[in-house]
Amino acid sequence: MSAPLHPEAPAAQADWPALAATAAQLLADRRRRDPADVESGSRTAKDADARARVARSLDALWRAVIAREPIPDLPATHAEIRADLAEASRLARQRAERRPDAAAAELAAKVEALAWHHRPVWTGADLPAIAFLHGCNQAARQIARANAAVLEAATVRLPERPAPRQKALFG
Repeated sequence: MSAPLHPEAPAAQADWPALAATAAQLLADRRRRDPADVESGSRTAKDADARARVARSLDALWRAVIAREPIPDLPATHAEIRADLAEASRLARQRAERRPDAAAAELAAKVEALAWHHRPVWTGADLPAIAFLHGCNQAARQIARANAAVLEAATVRLPERPAPRQKALFG
């Protein structure tokens, strides 16, 4: 893993495929656990629906990042995703402190990295840093493709030179 460019960057911030997998895991965990929480009365159906909507948005955003596709319209706002990740990060860290095993610590680190990537790209902005970075990466790839096409079109193809004829030694 490379060293973070940003001094406050979590160590897991550079492993985008792992962060996408963590976003998918959060969604799967909510789909598995929230119905039982609603049934037991520890969570309202409205809260479970909101959590699912936010987790679907987080998962869709990270799937787009990994697939190098445009980010689709998300059912949750970036502010909702940020707030949800702040709470998920806090709970994952508490769990890791209570259960000091490698898996819990790794999950907490990845959720913290997701939260870090979803911080506003600049003060007063709603756009998360990951969406900005993804947009920049898409633009850079588009420019590279355009430059490659221009180079290909400008390349002069020389005709193949025929192989020299070999003279017969005896006639």
